[in-house]
Amino acid sequence: MFPALGFLAAIAMLGLAGPSISLGAHGDTRTVKGTARTDSALTPGGLETLFVKGLPKRLPFQIPVGPVPSSPTCQGDFVCEPSIARRPAGGRPFRTSGRGRVTVTFVMPTTYTRHRLGSSAQGTLAFQPGELVQVQANGFTIDKKVQTVGIAVTIAPVSLP
Repeated sequence: MFPALGFLAAIAMLGLAGPSISLGAHGDTRTVKGTARTDSALTPGGLETLFVKGLPKRLPFQIPVGPVPSSPTCQGDFVCEPSIARRPAGGRPFRTSGRGRVTVTFVMPTTYTRHRLGSSAQGTLAFQPGELVQVQANGFTIDKKVQTVGIAVTIAPVSLP
């Protein structure tokens, strides 16, 4: 019926369209992947520093911290939900500069939540020394019917407090 629409859907499924596209009436979605790194191993409950670059300018973001997806505690019937890091008292807001860069200090969460699939049971687990965690800086903004999503990811080990 609409061969052009089928062609666009095929291009989107093959990943040939570049940034993700949306055929909805609300506009397009643009995904920007930046880079992130930490200064050292992360201490639960301690102040940590995250360096981010390559995200959209003036993007407000949050910092979810959780075990890496390949962690044994998050395999099989379990799914792990990262904890959201918070700003220290008097800390800078989680927002990139006009060049899409930022260095922020955050308080490393001490726990994350693990859910069992097919059940309402959940448990709170503490980060263990030597465990690898995934630290993300992700946020979105909507401007003139274009939704821009920014994400930067790094992996770091957990150290003793």
